[in-house]
Amino acid sequence: MSWISPFAFLWLAPILAAIVALYLLKLKRKEVRVPSVMLWQRAVEDMQANAPFQRLRPSLLLLLQVIAAMLLVGALAQPFVRAAADPGSDLALILDGSASMKATDVPGTRFEEAKRQALRIVENLAPRDRVMVVFCGARTRQVAPLGADRAALARLIRELKADDAGADLREGILLAASLLAGPGPSRIVVLSDGAADPLGELSLGKSKLDFIRVGKRSENVAVTALDLHARSAGTGGARLDAFVSMRNTGASPRSFALELYRDGSLADVREARLGPGEEKAQVFAGLGGVKEAVSVRLDVKDDLAADNEAFLPVRPPSRVRVLLVTPGNLFLERALAALPAAEVTKTAAAPPADDRGYDVHVYDRIAPTVQPTAGVMLIGTAAPFGPAGLGRTLPHPQIVDWRQDSPLTRYVDLSAVAIEAGRLLTPKPWTVPLAETAEGSLMAAGERDGRRSLQVGFDLLRSDFPLRVGFPIFLANAVTWLAPAAGYGPGLSVRAGEEVALTLPPEAGSVRITGPVSATGTPVPGAGEGAVLPVEGGRAVLGGSDAVGLYTAVLSRGQPVRFAVNLFNRRESDLTPGDLRLRADGRAVSVTPGLSGRRELWRYALLAALALLLLEWHEYHARLLSSLGRVRGLRFRRRPGTEGRDFR
Repeated sequence: MSWISPFAFLWLAPILAAIVALYLLKLKRKEVRVPSVMLWQRAVEDMQANAPFQRLRPSLLLLLQVIAAMLLVGALAQPFVRAAADPGSDLALILDGSASMKATDVPGTRFEEAKRQALRIVENLAPRDRVMVVFCGARTRQVAPLGADRAALARLIRELKADDAGADLREGILLAASLLAGPGPSRIVVLSDGAADPLGELSLGKSKLDFIRVGKRSENVAVTALDLHARSAGTGGARLDAFVSMRNTGASPRSFALELYRDGSLADVREARLGPGEEKAQVFAGLGGVKEAVSVRLDVKDDLAADNEAFLPVRPPSRVRVLLVTPGNLFLERALAALPAAEVTKTAAAPPADDRGYDVHVYDRIAPTVQPTAGVMLIGTAAPFGPAGLGRTLPHPQIVDWRQDSPLTRYVDLSAVAIEAGRLLTPKPWTVPLAETAEGSLMAAGERDGRRSLQVGFDLLRSDFPLRVGFPIFLANAVTWLAPAAGYGPGLSVRAGEEVALTLPPEAGSVRITGPVSATGTPVPGAGEGAVLPVEGGRAVLGGSDAVGLYTAVLSRGQPVRFAVNLFNRRESDLTPGDLRLRADGRAVSVTPGLSGRRELWRYALLAALALLLLEWHEYHARLLSSLGRVRGLRFRRRPGTEGRDFR
């Protein structure tokens, strides 16, 4: 037998002490036979002088109350035994190692609690049971193959660490189900906080699915986005504007300090306040002298630290060569010319051949004749190599939705843009729609064969978009995205767990990854050692980083390259525990927390305690009725000569 909450036994000592103390303090009255009512006064005086503390005598009522108290406390400790299910069954333990499992709303972290539960399950296995362990973090992997070595399983479970990334529980469950496929009985146990995407349709074969949930609350404040925009500062050169988005996922308002760091040094501090479930943005304008990176940090004590910091490296200033092909558009020309370090060349006709002297090609109402090797932006026109084809004309289309998480439309409000007429876009399979109307798309973008392209399905001069605040931001986003290796602005940033592809000089033979470091420039504890990667064809690929922070790629020849790994995962930042949701037989099913492989005994202990209390109640009232019966049987005899006297 094992106990889920063994600390509940601490209540046993004070409860038993209170019961025994009440018996010691109870007045012990003794039956006295008196020959006359005049002697009752003597009996009353004896009872008043009776000492409260007396020797504890054997009592059936006391024994029943003590046993009932022990059973009630035992029920609070939640005893359980392993169900005598299938002897020699196979079991798969799936541990959720995502970022939300690093929450500290339980002793240690949620992941530490999940490991304790897993170790408890391993300890209570039958001798013939076989167990495997699957870890779901930045990458899903089998930690321990199917076996019965309890010591090895316990050691491998204790060595596991959660990642600063999301987890694909569906992939882990399918992996476990495929490895458990066989004629014998099997069970899959998921240890998670339930803060995961719906599992969808799952085929588990003969395996049964159990879910043990950890976690209690969601008191967390997170940095959900960080972006940089460069703008011209006249003779002072280019300066950066930092955009920070924050979200409170808790049920109570939070006040904290928002800190901005420039190259590891504190540059600005602002007071911030977020209501329950509120999301708010802050802008730090006019940052100058940034050479390496911009970082933000929330000085707040919450349940998850991985999303309290965000990082973004800065590319060194360089000239962005833009070729603008247009019959005439003053708004577009001025907005492009205002971009820092942008060198704009205007022409009224498309070049007959690819001009490799430009980083970005912008075609305004003029179709290109050849496909450039650089990034292409199509406005009011189309091309065979473009991200979409042109459909029918829509009069006065209204944008009802747009991709606010895209680097192209981030911080751009398109809801009130008035358009006189536009052409519906038919996006290709490799493109992503950016702006949607009720009838279809008006903007789309995509990348194919290393070439990026962006398409706008309406004429800028037949809309008020160039007059809105978001227009220069949209152009800055477009130029940065179409020419990622040029211009002063944000460098490479990926979400935790994603692949990192570094573009490096071809002459660099290898690259060594160092870091990560925090916003203040200090090394992140427990992040592990950096890797050494080969450089092939000017590219080096890091399979994925499990810890957030700022990294540096140190080249064997050449200047170091910095990149950032951020959480930026709303699902992981929302720590609200949930149930696993899947689809079985075409209907939605929630896997509620519990483990059918163990039998909890607290209900039986509670029923036994209630039965003893009923027995104690019956015994007490039986004794009380017996005492009353003896009182009713008293007969008073008068001595001769006392007739008529009042004995009150």
